[in-house]
Amino acid sequence: MKLYTKLLCAALLSVVVLSFFTGISCTLNPQGIHILNGDYTSPKLLSFDLLSENSASVRFSRSIILDEIQVENLTMKTNVDIEATDNGNGIWQINFTENMDCANFYTLEGNVKDEHGNSLYFKNKFQGYNSRVPQLQLNEIRTELSKPKCEFIELLILSDGNLGGMQIITASDGEEKSIILPPAEVKKGEFVVIHMRKLEEDCVNELDENTLISGGTESGAHRDLWIDNTSARIAKSDIIIVKDRFDGNIVDALIFRESSCQNWKNEYMNKCAQEVFQSGIWQGADEESAVCSDGLTVTRTLCRQDDSHSKNSWIVVATGKYSPGKENSKEPYVAK
Repeated sequence: MKLYTKLLCAALLSVVVLSFFTGISCTLNPQGIHILNGDYTSPKLLSFDLLSENSASVRFSRSIILDEIQVENLTMKTNVDIEATDNGNGIWQINFTENMDCANFYTLEGNVKDEHGNSLYFKNKFQGYNSRVPQLQLNEIRTELSKPKCEFIELLILSDGNLGGMQIITASDGEEKSIILPPAEVKKGEFVVIHMRKLEEDCVNELDENTLISGGTESGAHRDLWIDNTSARIAKSDIIIVKDRFDGNIVDALIFRESSCQNWKNEYMNKCAQEVFQSGIWQGADEESAVCSDGLTVTRTLCRQDDSHSKNSWIVVATGKYSPGKENSKEPYVAK
């Protein structure tokens, strides 16, 4: 019996050493040791994309089997019936029995496994699909703070629609801190001011026809939205991008630099500049194509002057000519 134990220990040690140097896995069962070849890491969830109001695509790192999957409407606290179809190569299509409204938030939760039994539990929160994305453009930008006046991004709405799920990226802030807009109904011709900090208690998002409910500094008859944040979000040299949905198509963008800025501060900012240029929204990606942002203060903002997409369509306005929620000034700042 002792000899058998020694031989078994020696065999196990040999397998451990073999596994370490060759990447081979093994299992021990009542019938003995089985040597297994292949990848024994868990599959990964690579992406989740809404395709329409009632369908989505889920992509995994390899072909998987769905053990369990469910969708919950977090706003209504109800489950949503779904049908899941395997499209091969780790891609599954999810069809919902009800429309995923952009006014609601949902979770997709489930367990999957691959052909070797390696399993993955995942839970993904998402906002419903917006089929009424409005046409809009960036109209005014403030990069500076003087409490209680804070940085803002102003949008001019060009067609009726809903802002729900649209994404705003400020490249200096980083990829992880993009803003997902709430489901606000908007009309052609109105201004939307997105205040980049929430510094007062009465800063309320105006999501319906009533645009007079917010009492924060610089709120007014225009539509006010407030970001739940207290830190700087826009630099004097930056790239601002508006997309129709998370990781979607670019709707509008602005590239601006101080004259002292010769290179973007990190690779992500360079990536954003290239993405904007390649989309056709902006005429160039280098420092020569950027709007000059010299002279920006709390009362001197970047203001759009026409509908083109180039450095000549924006100016830094004169001192005191900032205008959140109103028509832009045409008077440029002139350094003394």
